[in-house]
Amino acid sequence: MKNIFVSTDFSGTGNNAVKYAVHYAKAIKGRLVIFHSTHLPPFKPTLSEAEYLKLEKNTEEQQQKTLDQLVDKIYREQGLKRDNKKVSIVVKNSVFAMEAIVSVAKAHHADLIIVGTHGATGLKLFGSTTSELIFKAETPVLAIPPRYHYKKIETIVYATDFRNTANELRCIVPIAKLLKATIEVLNLDHGLSSAKPILETKDLAKQVSFKKIKVIIQKDKHGLTIVELLQRYIKSHRPDVIVMFPEERSLFDKLFVRSKTEKLVYQIKLPLLTFLKSRVK
Repeated sequence: MKNIFVSTDFSGTGNNAVKYAVHYAKAIKGRLVIFHSTHLPPFKPTLSEAEYLKLEKNTEEQQQKTLDQLVDKIYREQGLKRDNKKVSIVVKNSVFAMEAIVSVAKAHHADLIIVGTHGATGLKLFGSTTSELIFKAETPVLAIPPRYHYKKIETIVYATDFRNTANELRCIVPIAKLLKATIEVLNLDHGLSSAKPILETKDLAKQVSFKKIKVIIQKDKHGLTIVELLQRYIKSHRPDVIVMFPEERSLFDKLFVRSKTEKLVYQIKLPLLTFLKSRVK
């Protein structure tokens, strides 16, 4: 899990995701690919094919230079040294940013995609590209809220309905090991899940070969929604990352359908790491 891929659209939120990724890659001593998907220049009938291809190449080269300058600035401002053997700058012309991110991330064997979220803009709580990535990318996606600054990751909260828990944990453990973080396995008992008794979950650490695991079942005693239960838990425990396995159709639909997930991330204002349930064996 040491090949990190981050994408920016040059917005404040996108550039903030790059800052987060720079620190994250340093923390795990990993490789970092910093990517920008630039739009194809509009085709003009008066241009020949050769002229258009030249324009396309010039656009890509200009954006490459802009991205390179941005990365240099970020490293300087963060007081970090840029190692060009471990940091790559990639720009690609594309029609759809999401498809370009998936394609380039795969070509660079990315283990993790980092992107920024764009806050609440009307009914669109995520940038559309981030939302599409979370629900379609084969690679895990770490979504960073606006203006969120990197801090050492010590606690990862994994919200689960206790279905396929051990296999889902095996996806998280490699990241937790790299970060030397504790995983809190959190079940929000709202009467929606068939949670296993605590005794059956005590050997989870043994099953996934990772000792730094805590199993926590939080019951609803005040008529709260799942989102409100999670918000209360986050406020009292202050984790550094939330992990979820979204799925459109499950017993956890009230939390994991797309609109609910987007609303949740905007409200809790913490990095969200997602793995699709359909990708977990």
